[in-house]
Amino acid sequence: MKRPQLFWVVFPIYVLVTIGLVLVAAWYSERLLRDFYLNQSRRHLEAMAQAFRHSFKEPLAQVEPAELQHRAVAFGQDTGVRITVVLADGKVLADSEQDPRAMENHGQRPEIRTALETGEPAWADRYSHTVHFPLRYVAVPVRDNGNVVGVVRAAMSLQEIHEALWWFEYRMWMAAAVAFAALFLAGVWLLGFRISRPLKLMIDGARRFASGDLDYRLPTVGSREIATLAETLNNMAAQLREQMETISYQRSIQDAVMLTMEEAVMTLDNQGRITSMNAAAGRLFQIDPLVAAGRSCYEVLRKAALIELIERTAASTMPVQQEVAWYDGEKRVFNAYGSVLRGPGNENIGLLLVLRDLTRLRQLENVRREFVANASHELRTPITSIKGFVETLLEGGLEDKQNAQRFLQIIHHQVNRLGAIVDDILSLATIEKDAEERAIAMEDAPLLPVLEAAREVCSEKANKKKIRVSISAYAELTAHINAGLLEQAVVNLIDNAIKFSPEGSEVKVVASRQPDRVSIQVIDQGCGIEARHLPRMFERFYTVDRSRSRQLGGTGLGLAIVKHIVLAHGGTVEVESKVGVGSTFTINLPVR
Repeated sequence: MKRPQLFWVVFPIYVLVTIGLVLVAAWYSERLLRDFYLNQSRRHLEAMAQAFRHSFKEPLAQVEPAELQHRAVAFGQDTGVRITVVLADGKVLADSEQDPRAMENHGQRPEIRTALETGEPAWADRYSHTVHFPLRYVAVPVRDNGNVVGVVRAAMSLQEIHEALWWFEYRMWMAAAVAFAALFLAGVWLLGFRISRPLKLMIDGARRFASGDLDYRLPTVGSREIATLAETLNNMAAQLREQMETISYQRSIQDAVMLTMEEAVMTLDNQGRITSMNAAAGRLFQIDPLVAAGRSCYEVLRKAALIELIERTAASTMPVQQEVAWYDGEKRVFNAYGSVLRGPGNENIGLLLVLRDLTRLRQLENVRREFVANASHELRTPITSIKGFVETLLEGGLEDKQNAQRFLQIIHHQVNRLGAIVDDILSLATIEKDAEERAIAMEDAPLLPVLEAAREVCSEKANKKKIRVSISAYAELTAHINAGLLEQAVVNLIDNAIKFSPEGSEVKVVASRQPDRVSIQVIDQGCGIEARHLPRMFERFYTVDRSRSRQLGGTGLGLAIVKHIVLAHGGTVEVESKVGVGSTFTINLPVR
């Protein structure tokens, strides 16, 4: 019996084994792809339903049916997915392809019934009598305050899914046929290398996609068909990844808006427990929003005005808005807005509270009112005096030359006082404006020439009272200053010290370097200032003894000018005083 050659013994077995391996690999890959694509289609529909649900922030019952239908139609046109919104009783609120008013009750649809009963997404494949072709449905429950109040259902044609699968299967089998032909023609090693390896990579990639690793990309190697299939799978993974990132990005935007709001926002349930709180509210009440969740508002807020507002809001059918105030070291004023949150059945499900801080605005309003009142008062006094003496002169006082001369001197003095007040107001306004616009030129300069120049300006007044002005400062001591403005501040302090010091005393000006600042002190031996006046010494027009200040020629703005000059330098000014001993005014300039 003639035995066949080894080639004819091995080759048929090799061919059969090769055919079998190719068929098994192709079938296995086709099953993986089918399962993966079907699973991804279900996940895609679920993601679309979730995306449509999150496209409106208000509770489902508060959305107008017409607006909901409009959103569903627009969403369906943009995504190619059919969207249906169904209430818990089965009533259809909106549908992207049909008029919801003409649609029957959907409460017994399997996916809808399952989603309503379990509170979890459900899916089903069946023939649709509404659109007259088979569909795949995914129903996602809609919750409101923890309760399922309806579902958002997404659907797409099974025919499209099967056509896509058929296309994948067709390309898979075409790739297998090409691979078999190549194996048959090229030999065992070449065929094994060109088919087995790409298929293995394809299978591994399909498994990674199925496990959720959408960042992985299949290498486009091997035959054109296999490379095309790998590229198609890569594109599909990229699209799924992009959709997931879009949903995540939208959620991040919502969180960022709440995080960056300046207004304090919080919600409460019907028992007065805090359900949510943004970062601004956490800072206001000095508590971590996560820690505050679930705790009573009486425990967390501890503000009688807020508790009263919450109780009023809970008892009212309309939003409540009012100003509330409390003390946290200082008086804090807020514009508070409270509103009842309504559920789908118009039931009360909680409260919304929004607080906007008005403290700084009220402080500025008070400063403005006080400034206008004080300026009016200070200007009225010399104007009244001038008017009185002018009327006296007009009524015959000019005939009495001696008194007329005295009256004119008084008028001249009051005019000078008016001019001084106006000059100081303009100077103060200019300093504030330049500081806000950062228009004040600064440079590193020695302090001793500035202090000596200030002493020279005050020398005539000091000599009249036989007061000695001494300066103690190193010649090398420098600071980052505007020499002209700083000289003006020191002149005001020395001038004040001379005014309120007895004759023959001494005013000391001491400049020194500290680790974190440069200090300039003006020390007098005057009458001193009572402690109750010290906190307000640098306010506009504030004087301890108004009549004495006018007698000495003060405008009430000198120390305010000092304060704003120092603030423009980024420093601070303070005062220490003891009645009968004297006062020390200290300018602290920052070290760069």
